[in-house]
Amino acid sequence: MSLMDVIKTVTAIQRQIEEQQALLDGFSRSNRDNMDTVRSWLTGSAQGRDQSMLAALERAERSLETAQGALGRARDASQHVTTL
Repeated sequence: MSLMDVIKTVTAIQRQIEEQQALLDGFSRSNRDNMDTVRSWLTGSAQGRDQSMLAALERAERSLETAQGALGRARDASQHVTTL
């Protein structure tokens, strides 16, 4: 594999990372909107369903943050490769 092939491959990976980051950002915004909805509309349900839903959405948010961090590190590493 030539240096140009490596650069093309890394550039393609960078584009994919950016696309995934955009998707995660959109999902994260929707998830936060859903948490706000649960807080404002379902607060105090008799069976505690609001708390269960909110806990699940908060776990999802933490997972999204972890994934976003990993993608950021991958992006940084790929940028380092292209500057060598």
